[in-house]
Amino acid sequence: MKKELMNDRCEASFEFRVSGCELRVSGFGFRVSGFGFRGSRFELFLVSIFELGATRNPQPVTRNPQPATRLFFLMAFLMMNVSVFSQIEKTKTIEEIVEVQKGAWIKVAHRDGSIHIKRSKNNKVITRLEVTVTGEYEQDVEALLQMISVGQSSTGSSQVKISTITNTKSWTKINGKSTVNLKNGQALRGIEELHMDLEIAIPDGVNLQISNRNEDITLDKIKANVEIQNYNGDVNAEDIDGDFSLNLKYGKA
Repeated sequence: MKKELMNDRCEASFEFRVSGCELRVSGFGFRVSGFGFRGSRFELFLVSIFELGATRNPQPVTRNPQPATRLFFLMAFLMMNVSVFSQIEKTKTIEEIVEVQKGAWIKVAHRDGSIHIKRSKNNKVITRLEVTVTGEYEQDVEALLQMISVGQSSTGSSQVKISTITNTKSWTKINGKSTVNLKNGQALRGIEELHMDLEIAIPDGVNLQISNRNEDITLDKIKANVEIQNYNGDVNAEDIDGDFSLNLKYGKA
């Protein structure tokens, strides 16, 4: 914050900066330029310029409170805009349950979220997916949320395939604005984040095969043969009672 005031020449200069915001007052006129606000959940850009009551030949205003009043209302207006453009976040939970036999194969394909493997107390595989979508427009956030599902197929009780399905075709970001193109041809605007955390409880004596991208994999104490491929994420294993194979890239174990 910088402030200068010279009553004898009746000039004023104020500077105010907050995370890319620049507010200047000169000659008791206001100028706002390049206002930007960034946060983990929202992003706002106002690149227009406002100028109120600028005077080239300022007159003595020692007792005139009007400039201070204008400054107060301008700052209030800017703060109101920040709250209006805050991001919208929606979540949902999907759960699937299937019974398997001892020695069954459980194959998991996932991305853009963590995987947590737990031990179940029976012969059931319990899959739980937590989905979080963040964006600027509620309708688009809701549309993407509804497109996400868990794909689960089984071959009797000897094999189960589990995958997360987003139904997205592409995701682009140009000049700070994102567009998610769905496979059905729909384009969703202003989507900032999609996060999917997958939790699977498995019974003892199965074979587990995991493929994941862009997040960590955590395994509790389990009795199973495990094969893991993880790209851009860590692997944390507590105690594996069985064979263990790991293919890791851009992460640590």
